[in-house]
Amino acid sequence: MIVIYDSEGKIFFQATGDVQVPVGELKTIEFEIPIGQQFNGVDLTSNTPLFAPIPKTEIEILREQMIANEEMVTVALEAIASISEGGV
Repeated sequence: MIVIYDSEGKIFFQATGDVQVPVGELKTIEFEIPIGQQFNGVDLTSNTPLFAPIPKTEIEILREQMIANEEMVTVALEAIASISEGGV
């Protein structure tokens, strides 16, 4: 079992089984995650958090594809209407 606790005895983490044991000193940082970003790690040279954009969900990707398809259909219908009115 591994337990991570502070100088007052407050337990922050405990686990059993196949767990990784910390190497060296444990450090902490407090930060807020910017909107649209996700926590991606810690820059060990500056002790600052690293962020990455949150990947689009499958629904967001499908929504974007649907909008693009709707725009293509609109352009095609306008072209057909123009041709049927005698335009080029």
